[in-house]
Order: sequence, then structure tokens, then C-alpha cells
Amino acid sequence: PQAHLTSMFLPPDFFSQIDVRNTIYGIIAQDANVDDVIVTPYYENEKIRKKVPPERARNLKLIPSIIDISKGEFEAPSGLFPYFKLRNKIEAVLSAYDFIIFDTPPNLGFYTMNAMLASKYVIIPTQYEPLDLRGVKILINDVINDLLSSIKHSVEVLGILGNRPITTRRLTVSIRDEMERLWPGKLFPVDVPR
Repeated sequence: PQAHLTSMFLPPDFFSQIDVRNTIYGIIAQDANVDDVIVTPYYENEKIRKKVPPERARNLKLIPSIIDISKGEFEAPSGLFPYFKLRNKIEAVLSAYDFIIFDTPPNLGFYTMNAMLASKYVIIPTQYEPLDLRGVKILINDVINDLLSSIKHSVEVLGILGNRPITTRRLTVSIRDEMERLWPGKLFPVDVPR
């Protein structure tokens, strides 16, 4: 619901014009079809153009998110079945795409769990802070290794991506080292800079 990925790929006025039914919320909570929600990214963000040439992005599509759908976490139905809604909806379009990326909120709520159950792989963005280390431990050990495997769903951690590290702090280095010790080879060699 934070919609950071969406904000990078869609025009600034997108958020004032979008109907929540045309977001990931519509797919999960209101039975919208994936094909009706997918949009072609706006490609005038100069940072994006420099990194991904237009000819390489022509097949890039996005299921948008907006901060307004945060309320959906409180409306989430009970039971296990609703957590498979995104997975069931994505199956209808899976063969049309090489990759589908879910931008989830930084919590283990309804949207994140729907995305986890629809995924084969996960990249975990994190900061090198004590609470982030604890959150990554919970995600990997309790959710991925225990909960998801107990319902026979396998998700592979492709990597842990450091985000905006303060490289001059000893704490940052210490937590990064601890993550490397706990999950050898899973930390990406490059962090997302400030």
C-alpha cells in the first residue's frame, strides 16, 4: 500500500485519479480481473529512462498500489482461503509474463501474505537497523521456513537488499555482518544508496 514502486513508474497525477478498484486492492478484495488492473508504466521519469532504455521496458506492466488501500488490512477476511486470492487471480495471466513483481508493504499483513503465497521467489529490502534485523529473521525463519512450508508452499529468498545504509556507522556494519552470518550468500553485494 505504500506504493513506492508504483510512484516510480506512473505519472504524478495518477494517485489523484485512480479508483482503488483498479489496484492490487481490487484484485484481492473486490474480485477485479488482473487484466483489467494492469497498466503500462508512464515512462517520463528521467531516473527510470537512464536505467532502463524504452526498448527494454516496452513489455513492462504494473499492477498499481496506492496508500489508500492500507485500510484493506483491517477489512481482510478471516480464514486461510482469502490469502490465496492473488495467487488464484495471477494464474490466469502467468503465461503472458516472464516476471511478476509484487510491491508489498513493510509488514506481514494481508497484502504481503497474499503476495508471498503467489510468489516463487522473494527479495527482501531492509535497512541495517536492529528492528529490521529482527523483522528479516521473522520473515525468513517464521514465515518462509515454517509457516509457508507447513502449507506446502515453497518460496526461495533470492536475496536481501540493503536500503539506504549509513556506511559510516559501526552499527550498520555490525548488522550487515550479522545478516551475512545468518544467511550466507543472500546479501546482495550492492546496497540501494541514500
